[in-house]
Amino acid sequence: MAIGVRRRSKVGSSEDKDVVRRLFDAFDAVDSGEMDRLLSADFIAHGLAPSFSEDVAGWKQLAAHWAAGFSDEELTLDDLIAEDDKVAVRWTSRATHTGEVFGIPPTNRRVAVKGIEIYRLTGGKVVEYWGEINLTSLTDSVDEPAL
Repeated sequence: MAIGVRRRSKVGSSEDKDVVRRLFDAFDAVDSGEMDRLLSADFIAHGLAPSFSEDVAGWKQLAAHWAAGFSDEELTLDDLIAEDDKVAVRWTSRATHTGEVFGIPPTNRRVAVKGIEIYRLTGGKVVEYWGEINLTSLTDSVDEPAL
């Protein structure tokens, strides 16, 4: 039995990548209004930390939590790949760990946090998210000595 896969045009994939880039910018700026424009009302964020709800409100809380934990962040989107209705992102965030993040006390050190995330989009909005974030740099490897 053959399984049919509907392929979307490259234009749609390019537009979806732009939506995800804008969502990264909104998250970094903790821009609630822009997040509302980019996330669907029924958005589901699978696998967020237990203290965050898996909806738009939880996503906004996570953005505020992240911003409170890191200062002078430099975010790099290392890879941005779109296929069908999904966009995959591999990113690196370099910042100073100046506030508590997921229960980890501030180290006041430059750290590099890396993540891989998948976004599913419909009608120009993000409807689902899955992500894995590597926080080991907060507790063991550092880029620079303490301030």
